[in-house]
Amino acid sequence: QAEMTRHVLARGAHVLCEKPLGRNATEMAACVEMAGEQGRVLKAATNHLFMPSVDIALARIGEGLLGSLSAIEATVGHNRGAAFEGWRQDIARSGGGALRDNGAHVLFVACQALRLQGDEFAEVLSCQLQRPSTTVDWDARVAFRSRTGTEVKLHASWMLSPDYVFEVTFRGEHGCLHVCGPARLTHEPNGAEPSAVELPDSGGLSSWLTDTREFIDEIQGLAAPALSLSEALRCMTMVDQLYAHGR
Repeated sequence: QAEMTRHVLARGAHVLCEKPLGRNATEMAACVEMAGEQGRVLKAATNHLFMPSVDIALARIGEGLLGSLSAIEATVGHNRGAAFEGWRQDIARSGGGALRDNGAHVLFVACQALRLQGDEFAEVLSCQLQRPSTTVDWDARVAFRSRTGTEVKLHASWMLSPDYVFEVTFRGEHGCLHVCGPARLTHEPNGAEPSAVELPDSGGLSSWLTDTREFIDEIQGLAAPALSLSEALRCMTMVDQLYAHGR
């Protein structure tokens, strides 16, 4: 994708590209540099940030509902690893498997949650990869810590259920927020029963539409993106560091 992105940028077009913007942070950085040189908008697709459940959860975290975050725990993926063929199963062409593909969505969300508290990724703690029959990971269990000590645990897999799984739990000093897919969010204060958080009924494609609308707004100079290119590049760098730790 990096080669195609640079080709389009060189022709003077703005680019909205499915993540990841390359097989590694070096390729993505080259795209970011070219976008700056050409004066074009480059955006990595980050639709999971605009799922109603995630959007409201991040807003509540920003408002201080949970207090300081102590942990973020997430599971993301499906069971379609065996169905993937060609470049997806070749690390030389894809750059990675479940962690780079699905895990990136969680890293984008975690990056936003940490940023709301003036925090950022700091160090890798562990990375366990399963490669059943190819060079790419079908299953990844990783952990890392933020600068202020928030621990993030992520399970990204192509060996889960047939349905797409996206679950994130934010733990703080005042309780938890649980994201389960795009349309379910639960708040669990300390010492109290969990309760559902009311979410807008915005339809199954709302996150994609909002992501695209944000890209257009940035082109028109109306708004900055929720996740900046530098933050997206930081997430890509973290993926590279996790892979290096797991090899």
